[in-house]
Amino acid sequence: METRILCPIGNSIEFLDLFDRIEALRYYLEKQVGADQFYEAYKFVQSPPTESDNNSELVKILGKNNIKFVPLIYQLIVCEDNYYGS
Repeated sequence: METRILCPIGNSIEFLDLFDRIEALRYYLEKQVGADQFYEAYKFVQSPPTESDNNSELVKILGKNNIKFVPLIYQLIVCEDNYYGS
């Protein structure tokens, strides 16, 4: 069964399957925050240290202006878990 997601793109609305949504989110995040910072934040969100102030660490990784992208990183992880069955 293919999962399709409504996703606004430009001035139109398209339905993306979950794999396309994952790739679109990953591409968008890499372009917005930089590939290295994105992957470091992604790894941190997936496995945060137990004795860490997560918000402070994510600000260090992403920078104060890019902290707004953290919810999209969580969304990407959830989409991947649903798609890959982790």
